[in-house]
Parts: sequence; structure tokens; C-alpha cells
Amino acid sequence: MLGPALLLALFGADGSDRPFVQILASSGAVDGPAEGGIVAPRWEQVRIELKVENRLEAEVHDLELEVALVSAGGTEAIPGWTFKELVNEAPLPAEDTTYLKIQRELPARRSSPPADEIAYRVRILSYRVTPPDLETALRLLGSAAESDQRAALRSFEKAEGDDPEAIAKVADELGLALSALPLSQGPSEALRLLLAIRALGSVGSTRHAPLLLALPDRLDRAAWGRAVIELAQRMVAASEPEEPRLRVLPSWAREPSALLTVRAQDAIEDAVRDAVLRMGDPAVPALLEAAHTPGSPERQARAERLLHSLGRGTVRSQLSIQDREARLLVINVLGQLGGPGVVPNLAELLRSRDQEQREAAMSALLALGAAAIDPLVDNLGGPDDRAVLETLARLGQDHPEAVQKAALRFGVGPEPKEALGNLLGRLFDRLRTARRAKMVAQIDRALELGREGSYTEAFAQLDQVFSQDPALYGSYSVPIADLYMSRARRLYSSGDYEAAVLTIRTGLGVHHTEAAQRLLRDAHLALARGFLELGDLERATTALAELDPDQGDQDARLLEARLLSLRAAQAMEAGDQGKARTLLDRARSLNPFDTELVLLDRRLALRENVAILAVLGLSVPALVLVLVLSVRRRIEKAKLLRLERAIDRS
Repeated sequence: MLGPALLLALFGADGSDRPFVQILASSGAVDGPAEGGIVAPRWEQVRIELKVENRLEAEVHDLELEVALVSAGGTEAIPGWTFKELVNEAPLPAEDTTYLKIQRELPARRSSPPADEIAYRVRILSYRVTPPDLETALRLLGSAAESDQRAALRSFEKAEGDDPEAIAKVADELGLALSALPLSQGPSEALRLLLAIRALGSVGSTRHAPLLLALPDRLDRAAWGRAVIELAQRMVAASEPEEPRLRVLPSWAREPSALLTVRAQDAIEDAVRDAVLRMGDPAVPALLEAAHTPGSPERQARAERLLHSLGRGTVRSQLSIQDREARLLVINVLGQLGGPGVVPNLAELLRSRDQEQREAAMSALLALGAAAIDPLVDNLGGPDDRAVLETLARLGQDHPEAVQKAALRFGVGPEPKEALGNLLGRLFDRLRTARRAKMVAQIDRALELGREGSYTEAFAQLDQVFSQDPALYGSYSVPIADLYMSRARRLYSSGDYEAAVLTIRTGLGVHHTEAAQRLLRDAHLALARGFLELGDLERATTALAELDPDQGDQDARLLEARLLSLRAAQAMEAGDQGKARTLLDRARSLNPFDTELVLLDRRLALRENVAILAVLGLSVPALVLVLVLSVRRRIEKAKLLRLERAIDRS
């Protein structure tokens, strides 16, 4: 382990082996019966009381404990009786002792030791210091207890219910620590630097992302890199392989063999990358701004690399961020920095149902000015383009000539004293007519491809039309459904019944016909027959579940009866005569004249009566013996009676 002097130098530790937060005493009991033997114990709960000391000058929250129940005198935990307990009702006061109670219901077990033979083991896994600070975290990293080391890292992680103002204050303190780095570069300073970078990423303060991006250019990367390598060598050599404090180091620094080949100047670069990736998607707006802000080519390239690492290298991926607040910021940044290439993606957002998102996209397009007019006109003509027209009208107030020029490209020229709104209305009608004519031609071409047998390409083109204009797609529902029907018949005739079922269902969703419904029924029957021949009763049941044998479909009734008879035979072979009888009776109700069902019924009846026959077989010898003894008793009685009468006559 690290020596006391090195602990003080690197971490600012107090030199003590005691954890900063530790359990001083505990007492507990398991509520459950103490009887053993044949009676299986039924458990209720475990109750533990703890005396916990907090030696830190700050409050401790979210204490995470691990409780394991063990057999008395043993060390191995009883399977299923180890659990984690999060104590978050009240904080542990600074430099004070607190009493805690744990009560947990225990899951039932098939076999367990009696309650008086069960002991418990409880330990602290981690906790959070509130508010976290760099100096306290460094002290916790120097502790020999892994719970303290985890707390140093966990304290900076965001949790539900955290005060945003307190988080912002912590982030500002970390940013100040990175802005006021010492001139000397040693292992202690390198540890402080790495911890501050990691903590800023964990806090998730995207306001400080520009500070992190500029950090490698501001520092002497070679000197700081050597300090990081020296720190890594000392920490790896003096720590256990999986100690939590090693996570402060770059991933390559945790491998002793990698320290010989790493480039020192890449150490800070890697730490900054890990911190920004820890922020995740909320950092995308800041990265976008940095990637498009001139001044430092290295910082721009670094921001672009991080965007690709986050999977947000394209405008479409940037606008698909799940974090709503970050997505709105991205829209705003694209409006300030993006060129005409971002307009089609922003135009799609104008058709969104989210009003705030539509307004943000409109503001971004208005910020682009005249550069957004031509791309917007190119995307005009859809059924939901009201917001696009409104955006063009507002752009036309400042750039009327650009709007008129864009309209002329499509043959719509301004009339004398015509209002801009009328011009845009005529342009929209022209583009909508042209777009509709184009999609009609696409539908006709797709139907022709389907008649020629190119179904895959035909359906792909039809799906494109549906995504752009569902109403137009619906007006061609009958020929499109016929195309699906044609494809389904071909699949059915080739024996691909599963694909036929999927195709028919899609066609029925477009337009319902009786012919398609009958073909769907035939495909399900064919599927069920095939699965029965293969012995796959589960899939045969699934296929038949789509049909209703009780509705008079004779083929479905016969097939259902066959399936039930096979299940009854399986149940009979497994010895479950009751289940077999139920299944067989259902099968005979569907097909009462099937000779195979009659034979199976006789076999089942014989098996059901085997027990009775066996009892009778065992009872016959006893009955014969009773009869013989009765006859003998009557003969003896008759002899005695004759003897008695002879004596009386004498």
C-alpha cells in the first residue's frame, strides 16, 4: 500500500488507516422460526441497527450498504440473502455519530438454516459528500478503504433531486481550479488536475466544455504528461489492481506495460476526451460551436473528433438527440453557425408536432437569413408545410428579392403590386401540384414494377410515397392491396407460408377484401399442418390461434382436433391422465367420428382403470382365503352340532 508520507504528498490524507465513514458497532436479528428438521423455515425479515461515524467536515448522503446473511461460523453468504440498502432519508452530520436502522423482507427459500444459526455481515460500499469539493475528494482518494475512494468519485456524479444551483457552484469551483493551475508539474499536481477534469465531466457542466477543449492547448502537454506518467507508475505500483482510485487515471495508465509506450503529451488530451464523453449528448451544442468557431484549428479538430466519438457527426444525428433541452440548443447553434446545408433538416422540424421545437427551428432559419430561402423553397409542397410558408413569409419581409428569385426558378413570377403572401401561395400550389404529379408517377411506376414481379423495389417506392403523403397513398389503396395480394399468392404457391401471412396482413391494412381474408385463412392452415408434420406443436398452436374453429370452419376444427389429440397423447405418456382426458374430450367434441380418437380414448380409459384392476387383482386372493375359512368354520360348526346331538340321544 501507499506509505503515509506518499499518501500525504499525493492525496492530502491524514495518514490514518481508519475509513472516514465507518461502522463502529452493529446489532441485528433475523425474524423467522427456529425449528429445523422436516419443517422448512418460513422467513420474515432481517433487522439491523448500526452506529456509523462520519469523520469528515461535510455531510454524507446516500449511504450505500451491503448486507449479507451467512451461516453462523461460516464465511460464505447464503444464496439469495445478500442485498444492498441505500440510506437516503437523512444525512449523516459532519464529524458526528449517527444511529441507523435497516429492516428488509427476506425472500422465501426452499431450504434454510434455522434463525438462531444465521449471522449477518454488513459493510459500507460508498456514499456521497455534500457539497463535494476537490480537497475532500483528494483526502478520500488517499484512504485505504474502497468505500472512501468510491465516495470521492461518486460525490461529483449527478443524482436525482440535486440542487441545480449547488451543482453550478461546484462546477465553477472545479473550473477555477483548472484555470489556476500551479506552474510546477509533479505527481500531486497531476492528480489534482486529473481529478478536476474527471469531476467536471461527471458534474455534467456543459458551460465548462469550452474550458476543457482549450485545456490541452493552454498547458505544457509534455511536462504535464510526464507528471501523469510518474503519478500512474506510483499509484499502480502501490495500489491493489481494482482499487476505485485508479479510475482517476487514463485507461492506458492502469496497465503497467502500457506506461512504457504511451506518448506523454497525449495524457491531458485523453483526460479531456473522457470527461467530455462523460457529459454525453448535452455537450453537443458546445462542441458544435467550438467546431465552427475560428481561432484554433486544434480546438476545432478536437471538437469534431469528439462529435464523431459521441455519434453526432452529422446534422441529422445532432437533431435526433433525446435530451430535449440539448436538442433545442443544437437547433439554436445551427441557426447561428450552420450554412444552407442544415436547412433541409431544420425544415423537417417545422413539420414537428412539438410547438417549442417548431418555434426554435423557425428562429434558427430566420437567423440564417437569405441563405435559407432557396433550400426552403426546394422542400416546399408537402401537405404539412404551413410553418414552412410562414417562415418564408417572414424571411421575405427582409429579403423579398430572394423570395421572388426563388419563385422564378419554378416559373412563378411576381405580378404587378402583388403581395408577397399571394406569390408564396401561388408558388406553393405550383410545387404541391408538381410534387403530387411526381408521386403519382412514382405510384404508377411501382405498380408496374409489381406486375413485372419486382415486388421489393415496388413496395420500397410505395413506402416512400406513404411517408410523404399518406392521403395520396390511400387514394390508391385498391391497386396497392391487389399488388400485396399478388405477392402473397406467389409466396403461398411456393410454400413460404409465413412470408405470405405477413404480406397478406400488410395488404389487409391497406384495403380489406374477402379474397385476402380467405387466403390468410388458407396460409394459417398450411402453416399449422406443416408444424404438425414437423412435431412443433407450439408453433402449430400459434398458427391455429389466428383461426376460430368454433365458427364453423370444418378444416380448422379437424386440424384443431388433431393438435389436441397429439397433446393428449403426450400428456398420457407423461403420466398426466387428467390433462390427457381434458384434451381428448375437447378433441372429440371437434371431431367425434375420428377412429384414431376413439382408439386413443380406449387406451386412455384402460390406463385410467389400471389402478382399479390392480386393486382387484390384489384383492382376489384375500377373498378366496376368507371364503375357504368361512366354509371350514361352517363344516366344523356342523360337526360339533352333530356330535352334540349324538351325546344328547345317548
